[in-house]
Amino acid sequence: MKTCKTTFKKTLQQAAAIFLVTTIVSCETEIPATDDVDPNFSIRIYGNDFDHTFDQGDDFDNFQLLLREDDEYNFVLTGSDAGGLQRLEMVFQPLFLEFNATITSPWQRTNFSTQSDLISWTGDSSAPLTGTILQGTFIAKGSPTGGTPISISARDYGGSSIYQNLSGGTIDTYVREGGQAAVINH
Repeated sequence: MKTCKTTFKKTLQQAAAIFLVTTIVSCETEIPATDDVDPNFSIRIYGNDFDHTFDQGDDFDNFQLLLREDDEYNFVLTGSDAGGLQRLEMVFQPLFLEFNATITSPWQRTNFSTQSDLISWTGDSSAPLTGTILQGTFIAKGSPTGGTPISISARDYGGSSIYQNLSGGTIDTYVREGGQAAVINH
């Protein structure tokens, strides 16, 4: 009974957090005359006793994400910028990370090759939004030598100038048999 109660409480907290993020990051805004603040992004990966959120403040050169082979994980990808988010992208290798999400416009999924897929959201400058959110699942299917990266980037309009602000990072991801999912610093 206690496990069921804990699971329900955790599910309720996650639903409330997703509702709050959706409400906050999808407001209409105006593109400012000047904008020198980088956009924010995050990806929360959770499931199978693992829960970690990566964002623009992380030092992507100094850690690795270890996932257990054939396990399914949930993800919540968000991007935001007070002056309007122009684009949010995630690139991954579909042979090793099998992503499943409901992709509706303005989200798109582009298959570049068997080695690379892109999930992206593009804003509309005539009706700019402060952000977006995408949730789904993925299965860790295996890992090539050197790992399988998950690259995320967020770009804003940059105000009235032609120079956009960009933030991003690459999560070095390794899939292994057995063992618990973890973030390992090096």
